[in-house]
Amino acid sequence: MKRNKFCVMMIGLSALMVFGSCSKDNDVEPAPPGGDLPANETWIIYNANANWSGGIYALKDKKAREINLSGMPFFQVSSSLGGSVLGKTLYKVNSASNAQGILKLGLNSAGNVTEDKFLPSLSSAYISNYLVASPTEGYYWDDVRGGLKVQKFNPTTMERTGEIDFSSLSEGLPNESAGQLILAKRDDKLYVDLLLGTKQAGDWQVSTKKQRSCSSGL
Repeated sequence: MKRNKFCVMMIGLSALMVFGSCSKDNDVEPAPPGGDLPANETWIIYNANANWSGGIYALKDKKAREINLSGMPFFQVSSSLGGSVLGKTLYKVNSASNAQGILKLGLNSAGNVTEDKFLPSLSSAYISNYLVASPTEGYYWDDVRGGLKVQKFNPTTMERTGEIDFSSLSEGLPNESAGQLILAKRDDKLYVDLLLGTKQAGDWQVSTKKQRSCSSGL
């Protein structure tokens, strides 16, 4: 008799577990689209037209896997090229009106992209290459100040702070540059590309006789 009662109790418990499991599954509601996206992140979107003009959007509360940008506030730019980010600060090549230099951007209290400070380049051509390594350490290339010289600037104040001179590497060719295409930092070393050659008519880049990279200990 004891054995029979034990079997009946086990069968009843199994049925209860199956019933409870089915009821729980039926009560689960599907997650809303995009509900698994990180709520605390702000997404920055560079949206460009065929001529590279466009806008910079900041999305915090309207994130989704498919985004319709229509009607959303944005920061309008004549060129959307050359964007980078450090912490919560944005940087891009050239101003909103496409003046040559480096533009610093931020987010206002409403979470929209706004202009902060601008570091102008002496050049009037699209040649700006830059690196933001830390809030106080940045580098850029400006051929007017010297093709074989890498300029230094403070990304917080957006002021030029000096330069690194690679002129000793010159071979007397018509067009020479250091850092025109590559500026990178790793293990306290700054890496730049070195171009030695000529520039064809209508071409912004040097056609190299020699091309190599070099580094400077910092």
